[in-house]
Amino acid sequence: MLFGLWRAAPPLLMSLLICLALAGCLSAGDGQMDEQRNPHFIAGKERLASRDYAGAVAAFDKALVSNPRSALAHYELGLLHERQGERNENNFIVAMYHFKRAHDLRPNAYPADLAQVRLAACKQELLKADSLAPVAQTMQAELDRLREENVQLRKQIEAWQAQTASRAATPPMPPPVPAPAPARTQYTAAPSRPAPVAMRNDATNYARLVTPPPAVARRAHVVKANETASSIARLHRVKLQALMAANPNLDERRLRIGQSLNLPPP
Repeated sequence: MLFGLWRAAPPLLMSLLICLALAGCLSAGDGQMDEQRNPHFIAGKERLASRDYAGAVAAFDKALVSNPRSALAHYELGLLHERQGERNENNFIVAMYHFKRAHDLRPNAYPADLAQVRLAACKQELLKADSLAPVAQTMQAELDRLREENVQLRKQIEAWQAQTASRAATPPMPPPVPAPAPARTQYTAAPSRPAPVAMRNDATNYARLVTPPPAVARRAHVVKANETASSIARLHRVKLQALMAANPNLDERRLRIGQSLNLPPP
């Protein structure tokens, strides 16, 4: 009797385990079906098909309000925020939250695997954005500088155009008319008269003053044998000092025959 129960036990246990597994699968499938039948979830899918992304986000948010454990709604919101992450990196953070919730609510069924893949992709995008942040700041500063230069150049061009227009509107000034030359007066030369005697005397005195004195003839003496500076001075009746002054390079002890000496005036 006992042996018969023992032999029958394994098939019974196997059947029980299979039933439990089927019950789990059916419950997971029923949960997904319930989430898909949610009117807000349906509205979100319709908005997504018509590319109304803002309306889709609002509809899936309402689906979560009515069923906070909707893994499908979390997954759809994660995809929508990931798509908007290119414009704002904060959307990647929101997408990561929804992907993690979708994975945690249903770790062994759809969409757990896809949510985990998208979660890793969002992390990569955030790391890329952090590495490019300094470059983006530098590019933004350069763009701001170029915009400011363009504004200044535009102002200068407008000012130059205004000056050019004002110059074109002003008529040119006519050239000045030369004044007529004054009439030349004809003068008749007066008859010449002899100058007064006093004026003639003054002219004579002035001519005497400005006329240089006549050049004095230069006197010289040629040294002969046995002559000295003293004997030459006595011969011409001049002082020895005056003779030496008239010949500054003269050495009286080395007179040469035929040497020419300048004689001072008597």
